[in-house]
Amino acid sequence: ADDVIALLDALDVRDAVFVGHSMSAAIGVMVRATAPERVGALALLAATPRYDDAADGTYRGAFRPAELAEALALLDRDVAAWAGGVLPTLLGETTPRATVLALATQLRGMRPDIARDTARAIFGTDVRTLLGAIDCPTLVLHADGDPTEPDHVRRWLTDALPHATHRVIQGAGHLPHVTHAEAVAAALDAFIDTVSSSVGHAAAPPTAPPAD
Repeated sequence: ADDVIALLDALDVRDAVFVGHSMSAAIGVMVRATAPERVGALALLAATPRYDDAADGTYRGAFRPAELAEALALLDRDVAAWAGGVLPTLLGETTPRATVLALATQLRGMRPDIARDTARAIFGTDVRTLLGAIDCPTLVLHADGDPTEPDHVRRWLTDALPHATHRVIQGAGHLPHVTHAEAVAAALDAFIDTVSSSVGHAAAPPTAPPAD
C-alpha cells in the first residue's frame, strides 16, 4: 500500500478508480483508508477481508485456521507440491487446467523463500477494521466459483462497506479477469460510468487488466 501511495503522490493522481484483484483488492482498501484523496472509488475483484475464521468467533472466513496452517506448512516443505496440490483448489474448479498449470509453473520458478513469504503475507491479510471508513463508491465483483470468497464472505464484505454494490460473475473461479474477461470488463465499465460524474480523474481509467 505504501508503494501505491508513493506512486500516486509522485504522479499527483487524485480520485482514482482503483481496481484490485485478490490481495491487491485489500491493498486498495488500505490505500483509500490511508490516503483518501488519492482514491475516489474502489472495484474489488475476488476480494476477502480475511481468509480464515477469527479466533474470537466474530468472523467466518473461507477457511478454518487449521486448513491454512496445513497449507502453509506444505509450502514451507515443498513449493512444487504446494503448486501442484493446493493451488488448483484455491483457484477453483472452474479455472481452466491450462491456466492452473501456467500459474503453477510460475510459482515453481520462484525462489522458495519469496514464495513462502508472499503466501504468508497474502493469507495473513485482515482489513476488517478498515472497511467502515471506506466511504467511497465500491464495487464488490464476486465470482460464484471462487473458493477464497464464498457467498457468506461476499455478503459480510458488502455489508461492512458503507457504499458497496455487488455484481456476480457466473461460472468463474478466483481468476475471473482471465477466464471471464468480457464479463469483468463490462461490470467495470458500468461501474466507472456510474461513478465518473462524482469522481474526478487525473487521467482516463486504464484499460489494462486489474492488479493481481
